[in-house]
Amino acid sequence: MSKYTQMSKPSKAHVQTALFCLAALVAARPSAIAQAAFRSQQATNGIYAEIGIAAGEIALPTSKVSYCFLTTNEFGTKIFYPKPEYFCRARLLDAHGSNMPPTALGRAMGKHFTDLKTFSRDKLQTTGGRGSDPVRPRFENIRSDSCAGTVFPTPEALFEIPGPGKYTLQLEFQVFQQVRQGTNYLYNLTILPAVDVPVIKPEGTKP
Repeated sequence: MSKYTQMSKPSKAHVQTALFCLAALVAARPSAIAQAAFRSQQATNGIYAEIGIAAGEIALPTSKVSYCFLTTNEFGTKIFYPKPEYFCRARLLDAHGSNMPPTALGRAMGKHFTDLKTFSRDKLQTTGGRGSDPVRPRFENIRSDSCAGTVFPTPEALFEIPGPGKYTLQLEFQVFQQVRQGTNYLYNLTILPAVDVPVIKPEGTKP
């Protein structure tokens, strides 16, 4: 067991606060995808994830990170976003492959990732609705040629980074893909391969 894996259990209030903050971040207004981008090694059900960083080819602990999804389907496809506790599982590894300890926000993210099995509206992120429906599930029609990045927490917001060195941020996403079958729609859970993003903490940086 890594020396970084032991930590105190967060209080229920801290977890609820972290989930509230995380929901606001992962559903933030989209912006243009960052200059440097890293993708899933392969598509799953024709979908793959792309992670962008604000500048350069290596992220810093404070770097702005964004995510988006693309499809190999030339006609596009529609996806629905699970809530933050199901949506993304994140890890930060040091140069030796040891896990870095997550912050309260990092612990809240994806804490029920493996519990998501079937489509359920109450497990989806929501956005402002229209008419008689005050909220609606967050969904997106993704394309094959371009995507808009959505703001994601910085590495240091998700993990404690003890000292200078090279790290790898691993992000694993899952979404529901809408598939038409006859006159009905199916919503298939699609788990995407983890995307590896290089992170470096420069010498002289405060813990």
